[in-house]
Amino acid sequence: MTIGDRTGSSSNVAVQAARRHSGRAEERSLNDVALAYAREFMATVGRETHRDPAKPKAISAPDPATLAELLGTRFDQTAVLVAAWCALLARCEGSDASYETWKQVFARLHDATPPG
Repeated sequence: MTIGDRTGSSSNVAVQAARRHSGRAEERSLNDVALAYAREFMATVGRETHRDPAKPKAISAPDPATLAELLGTRFDQTAVLVAAWCALLARCEGSDASYETWKQVFARLHDATPPG
């Protein structure tokens, strides 16, 4: 399934840019795009939570409600899939705490998504 043309959303602009950059516009699936978003978002969250050198290194990540709101605002309808990828990536990295957080984010977004 490929991404349809939704105009006016910031995610659509990012998807179009990613498609142009890859040179394979017709081959980019919703899953591919969500995985790219998840990697970008997790890296951004990591930088934001550790950017102040005056604070200890073990700064806790934002709570699931905040992350769910950020994902929903930034990625709109793709947010649930992005959260699923974030949980899977955290699990693969062996971070149980991060996995649990992302699992909760996914659950919140999934429960808030209308069926169909």
